[in-house]
Amino acid sequence: MNILPKYKQLQMLQQPLLEHRYNDDLLLREENREQAKEEFQSIYHVLDDPYLRSKFQNVNEQANLAKKHSRNLGLLSVLFGLASLMGASSEAIWENYKWAETLAIISGCFGIFAAGIGFFGVMIGDRKTKWLHMRLYTERLRQWYFQTMIWRISEIAQSLGTDNPDAHNEYRQLRQKWLSGFINEQLNGKIDSMLASILDANNPSEPWVHDRHEQQYPKLPQDFEGSEGCAELFAAYRKLRFLEQLGYANYMLRETGYSLLSFPLCKQQKLISFIWLMAFTGLVGLHALILSEHLFKYLPPLDTPQAQLIVHVSIIWLALVAIALRTLEEGLTIPHEIERYQEYRANVRNLLSQFDSAKNAKEKILVMFEMEVVVFEEMRSFLRTNHNATFVF
Repeated sequence: MNILPKYKQLQMLQQPLLEHRYNDDLLLREENREQAKEEFQSIYHVLDDPYLRSKFQNVNEQANLAKKHSRNLGLLSVLFGLASLMGASSEAIWENYKWAETLAIISGCFGIFAAGIGFFGVMIGDRKTKWLHMRLYTERLRQWYFQTMIWRISEIAQSLGTDNPDAHNEYRQLRQKWLSGFINEQLNGKIDSMLASILDANNPSEPWVHDRHEQQYPKLPQDFEGSEGCAELFAAYRKLRFLEQLGYANYMLRETGYSLLSFPLCKQQKLISFIWLMAFTGLVGLHALILSEHLFKYLPPLDTPQAQLIVHVSIIWLALVAIALRTLEEGLTIPHEIERYQEYRANVRNLLSQFDSAKNAKEKILVMFEMEVVVFEEMRSFLRTNHNATFVF
């Protein structure tokens, strides 16, 4: 029997089937929470964390907006720069027209806009830094959520095996105390220093966000293995951590897209490479035309100075387009993103295989331990790549 209200069922039916749902691992949507409550009854109080969700959602929305603004400014910088250089390089063609001065002014303004946006808006502006700060904030909250299942497993075990709601409430109160301490001590007002530490390749950053009490590895509570709660905890971690991360990597590496706003990375790279190849082919063809004109001394397409000038300007334009495409590709970090997701997907698949083949609870926890290290390193790679990315044309 479906226990969701009718208006929620209708809302789910109206949601596009092919739209990717983000952050299912934190149970942000009510339908996800209802499903988790039914599937993981013994540990639902561990999975359901309204306080963390509220903190996450607020910053996550701001991070997405800051990313959009930063990327849009980078795109505008490249487009304005391309238009300015194309206009300036073709001045010899249109200098005798009455609108030449106006076009020259527009071209100059585009160049100034490109430099201003690129320098103040992208390179030293605070939009990208703000985005990286907030993305680090949200990812550390996500890591805190899943590392709780590892380093706080003793407290989790104590809250299981009883129908007494007081035990669940005690755990929720403890968890909120831990999370509040983490946010106040490490995130609020210190996220800039945390980002600087992570970006420093010579600084071995700490992946763990919980107090480990000097333990090298998490200790499994006695009598926990074999319990219903233990089985559900591992099943929940498998679904919400392994499968969600694997699904997200697969989504980012997909070959097909359903809208221009969700153009896949691989498709972006193919499109840019195709346009670049066309520009390069045009360059080769025009150079071959010029060479033929010099060898055979007369070609109808190049029998006037104006035609020759157009060919030379076209060569410059095609070269500028090729450079702009490479700038855009590097600014969006497309090759690095694809390589990063491919490596991450391979690591998650390998760890999932180890997790499924683990013979006991201790081995599963150690694989979870390794998974959190991989997640942290993937986050470091993401932050470094995007921090170093610039739209310099």
